[in-house]
Amino acid sequence: MSEQRLVVLICMDGSKHSDYALKYYRDHVHQPNNRVYAVHCAHYHSEYWNKFSMAPSDPAVLQTMIDEDIARISKVVAHVKDTISDLQLSAEIIKVHGHPGHALVEKSKEIHASMIVVGSRGVGTVRRTFLGSISDYLIHHAHVPVLVCKHPQDM
Repeated sequence: MSEQRLVVLICMDGSKHSDYALKYYRDHVHQPNNRVYAVHCAHYHSEYWNKFSMAPSDPAVLQTMIDEDIARISKVVAHVKDTISDLQLSAEIIKVHGHPGHALVEKSKEIHASMIVVGSRGVGTVRRTFLGSISDYLIHHAHVPVLVCKHPQDM
């Protein structure tokens, strides 16, 4: 009897927490026939761009901000690619945009994910209350099981 094929969405933001989640998945869950998607939610500083559109400004300043965001996001994607390669995993890298929690849930539906794997930064209760937490959002809104991996240094 063949093993069940899982479709796994792994949330990657370039942090040690997401790297650990990927490694944990590889070491404890991964099966060779699984389909793995490493998903990065590209965050543009659009809230600042909106302010520029309301006041006269130099278009070069706005272009510089956009270029910096693109460079930062490209660096994260390159890090994710290197991490996947170092761990000898086969995974498709996908970029999504928007509110991270919502974008990740929607992508998990689109790819028919069997599970979501996410790292946890271990933010405190007060910060999580005011700013929210991607892992909390995923736990409460995802339609599939969510594996939250806490980095050993945060325990």
